[in-house]
Amino acid sequence: MIVKQEIKKLCAHPMMWCLLILCFFVNLLLLWSSLNECYKELPKVHDAILQQGVEEEFYQERLSIYDTLDMVQIKEMKEEMLDYHPKGSYKRFIDQRYERLNQRVRDIVKDGEAEQLIYPGIVYRLHHHLYVKLLRWILLEMAVLMAFCVLYLMDYERIQRTMDIVYTSSVGRRLQYIKWGSGIMAGLGFGMVLMLATLAVWFSLVPYQGFFGVSMSAALMAEPRGILLYPFITFRKLTVLQYLLLTLIVGVLLVIIVGILTGVFQLFLKNSYLSFLMEVILLLGCIALWGQSSTSWFDVAATWNPAVLWWRVGTWFMEGDVGTSFEGMEVISILVQGLLYGCLGRIGYKRFLVSDC
Repeated sequence: MIVKQEIKKLCAHPMMWCLLILCFFVNLLLLWSSLNECYKELPKVHDAILQQGVEEEFYQERLSIYDTLDMVQIKEMKEEMLDYHPKGSYKRFIDQRYERLNQRVRDIVKDGEAEQLIYPGIVYRLHHHLYVKLLRWILLEMAVLMAFCVLYLMDYERIQRTMDIVYTSSVGRRLQYIKWGSGIMAGLGFGMVLMLATLAVWFSLVPYQGFFGVSMSAALMAEPRGILLYPFITFRKLTVLQYLLLTLIVGVLLVIIVGILTGVFQLFLKNSYLSFLMEVILLLGCIALWGQSSTSWFDVAATWNPAVLWWRVGTWFMEGDVGTSFEGMEVISILVQGLLYGCLGRIGYKRFLVSDC
């Protein structure tokens, strides 16, 4: 009953609905700018690929990428371009991982994953537009909605100047824990509405019927990434639909992690404005720290935060950065963050129960 009442406070607040609508219209603009005018020809291209296939010369040219694809060479090229030269056990770990990726390349060719038909990535770059340009922005908006929901409820008594009434007893102070959870549930609800509405528009403009079962590692899907052009080598066999669902699941978990972290800040700082500011500074600092490569295991640990995990959307579950993309990285990051912020939240909550408000 209390949870329901807390969520009603947010649903009755016009700020949340205005922010949700604003975010949706921003996403429409992003979607429009990403697809530009190609959305008009995509239905025709979709039907042509399903009925007639792809022009043979172009198809064979794309397929030939796998003839000479060597992931160890890819690793060496990236190390030279970035002047990134790991040493010791960290180097051995990276070398072993790229050797296994070479085996994955052989399996892709053997199983016929490379030959499957889909929109040519070099022409339309739909993976980049969907995951990097659109979904990354959606997750950022969801995180902001989540933070606002958590902070509004947890700071409600201070804003309404009812702290002396509510927090005079230990029972009253325990409501803060319920407010925290209610804010996370409400933030997740607002965020899911935003994400599903935006993706519904995307898939209404970009037909994927018949393509959802295509391997993410299909040669045709290869897109330019910087100066390199090679397919998306996933650590496991993943179809377009499986990759999308896994990405959305991790994205939702990431937003929940942001909600937990927001509550931790509020428990310690007891001021929603200051908590939001400090959280933004921390997350920006995490990205900056990640950019300072140490060529050691520290580079892996530096990815265990919401900011870096969010920044890497579009390269989850596949080979990406030389040192910090490996199988299970996303799961490990979520688990480490959940455990860390959960412990900090427990400490902050106990401190809040006995503090002088």
